[in-house]
Amino acid sequence: MPSDLSHGSNTLNNQQLVIGLGPLGRRVVEELRTRGIPVVAASRNRVEGLGAEWRQLDASDAEQVRAVAADCEVVHLCAAPPLTSWVEEFDALVGGLLDGLRDSGKTLVFASNLYAYGPQQGTLTEASPELATGPKGALRKRLDRRVLDAPGLRTAVVRGASFYGPGVETSMAGRSELAALAAGKPVPALGSVDQPHTMTYIDDFARAMVNVASSDSALGQVWHAPMQEPTTHRELMTAFGEVLGAQPKFRIAGPAVMNLMSLFNPTMKALKETFYTYTSPHVADSSKYAAAFGEAATPLKEAVTLTVQSAGLASSGRS
Repeated sequence: MPSDLSHGSNTLNNQQLVIGLGPLGRRVVEELRTRGIPVVAASRNRVEGLGAEWRQLDASDAEQVRAVAADCEVVHLCAAPPLTSWVEEFDALVGGLLDGLRDSGKTLVFASNLYAYGPQQGTLTEASPELATGPKGALRKRLDRRVLDAPGLRTAVVRGASFYGPGVETSMAGRSELAALAAGKPVPALGSVDQPHTMTYIDDFARAMVNVASSDSALGQVWHAPMQEPTTHRELMTAFGEVLGAQPKFRIAGPAVMNLMSLFNPTMKALKETFYTYTSPHVADSSKYAAAFGEAATPLKEAVTLTVQSAGLASSGRS
């Protein structure tokens, strides 16, 4: 890891705050604890088993944010509303947080994704144009820029690709997908299972959040968390099947099914905007991060094995 990024003035011994305790927030808490960094975790609802101090927080309330973050020099924003409520709630969440931290001089790292780029050909990098015009993609683009431009704060944005790993419920390799595979049932899939798709292992995402927060030179920028080599959904589930002793088969929702289901299923309606990521190549690159921090993505086989172990799944004995 280059010295200019590994030894910034952000001291890693100061208490840090993780807001949002979904899969990523929990893994950021664990990463900080592993490094011996004091951490406070905050969310709307109580979360048990964190092994860290927890405080109740509505991040859209600036006064609550100001109080909870008072003793923390670094804030990791991992919270997001449900996908079906992004357009209605995400602006208020980020706005409240930024108002609560305004002019405090704190470091804020925002966990984001690739939606801002919109549909485009080629490999996505941090230098790619942000072409999203749909509601959720335009929202992500606006919020990322709002964080980067926040007055009186030291900020960065870390974007992950589609992620999977311990604790991830909803994913191309989420709990229902892995349970179906282990049981010998068809794995639910969207669009196509044979298009290359970049994935991020969630522990790599968490490490990137902590590394970027700890580096003065990394601030003020967008970073791609470590991304594995592109893999198709079929290849991904085949890798899981090798660990579980199962051969994947799929139940694919194509465009016609997606259009039909979106009429009565709010989640499917919310996914329509980014359906392109499942029907055409969706490839991204994290070489900027690798060059700066000297960390590559966790190899697929290792990530798959750790994910299966964390889910407590046993081999089906199928081949």
